Amino acid sequence: MVKNYWKSLCLISLLFVFSNIFAQTNLEDVIYLNNGSVIRGVILEQVINEYIKIQIIGGNILVFQMDEIEKIIKEEAWEKKKLIIYKNSGYINVSEVGLLMQSNGLSGPNLALTIQSVNGYQFNQHLSAGIGLGIDLYFDDATLMPLFLDIRGSLLKNTKVTPFYYGAVGYSFGLLNENSFYDKFEGGLMINSGVGIKIYTRNDDAFIINLGYKLQESSRAYYTWGGAYIEEKIYYRRISFRIGLSF
Repeated sequence: MVKNYWKSLCLISLLFVFSNIFAQTNLEDVIYLNNGSVIRGVILEQVINEYIKIQIIGGNILVFQMDEIEKIIKEEAWEKKKLIIYKNSGYINVSEVGLLMQSNGLSGPNLALTIQSVNGYQFNQHLSAGIGLGIDLYFDDATLMPLFLDIRGSLLKNTKVTPFYYGAVGYSFGLLNENSFYDKFEGGLMINSGVGIKIYTRNDDAFIINLGYKLQESSRAYYTWGGAYIEEKIYYRRISFRIGLSF
């Protein structure tokens, strides 16, 4: 009886030891920076009150001063996942392509192709601002080229997938096609806002998909077959759907 008791106790102790060893081998070093970035990897060198070196996936070695670091801990390793260094501030580009779709009862073409690119500065993970330039092809002998201020930001911080918001306001320039029916085509005020999903792929690169509403003002003028000169004010009210990349 006593002999079996000691055997059971030894077996439990061994299982406990091996489980702890396995758990420790599945841990990785995690550095939380003051600017909100999170770095995962293996610490190679640490000099107290001076700096720390950490090797991340891919073999790159990063060096951080101790006054940049909020805390250093060990966490369960992200198995089969790529490490992501979330950028807290710096240059940002957002390039998108998509469709502008109208609701029933609105005038103008049903569908338009839209392409745009925004270059700006990211203040933190919740806010960035930039200047955008795009082109909207409405397939009715005229094209609009919007120039606008773009504001956007993620709702969640340091996550692989996050919802985001965006808003844009600016002015669109009217461009007449060579064989256009219109004698004059001008742009006007442009407002676009919406929400979307951002999926990080590596470092701060992300795939984005969004849905919004776009209001576009324009005017046009033309001669009728009877010789009358007609001037019209046009408002394009469209649902915008875009996909793109952010880096």
